[in-house]
Amino acid sequence: MIRHLALLTAWLSGVGVAVGALFWLLVNTPDANALMLAVSAASLVAMFVTAAVGVNTAVLVGDGAPFSLATIGRAVTHTPRFALALAVGAAVWALVGRLDLWVAASSGEIAAWFIARLGVSDAEWLLTLLRWLGSWARFALAPVLVVALVGGGGVRRRLSGRTVPLVTGAWLALIVLPWRYATWTPDWQAGTWMEPVLAAARLGIIFVLSASAAAVMVLAAARPSPAPMTDAEGRPG
Repeated sequence: MIRHLALLTAWLSGVGVAVGALFWLLVNTPDANALMLAVSAASLVAMFVTAAVGVNTAVLVGDGAPFSLATIGRAVTHTPRFALALAVGAAVWALVGRLDLWVAASSGEIAAWFIARLGVSDAEWLLTLLRWLGSWARFALAPVLVVALVGGGGVRRRLSGRTVPLVTGAWLALIVLPWRYATWTPDWQAGTWMEPVLAAARLGIIFVLSASAAAVMVLAAARPSPAPMTDAEGRPG
């Protein structure tokens, strides 16, 4: 398990760097002429293909396939499945985002309802809970749903049992907690050359921890291995 986690973390980190580099190329390519538009379109396609092959390979390895060129080749053939899974994940992300905006815009009305109907003057706990649930749905539920759809074999089977607790723990420990320190700077660093260096190192660590969270999600949603066949006396058949 540790070996698979380290392997998938390294793989997904590399995929993230590659997709980020392609995105940087996309946003920095001027749309001045047809050639530049073609470069932008090619960058966008390359981003999608890189993400698809990267995620598909991680899911196959998580399901027990060896990390090899043959597995990467199989991952290429699963690109349409990734496109469908990504569309579902994006829909979940967009829906939760709209709900978050509605909660933020209606916080006053929600607090007034609590006062009028329940006599409770402080509804901040509910708004905080809703914000946490929204973050969990976007950064834990949506990604693991994409993994389950990419892997196939039944979403309910992949998301049952230990999957949700493991994914929730990875989200809290490897995404939420590290990002709380993304902008933290000790006083002795402020205004010195060490400030940008340590900021870059801090963000690099957070990036790797986020990739580790993604690896945990892949392994948590891995297809359960079938039980070995045995004969009447319990010996392997």
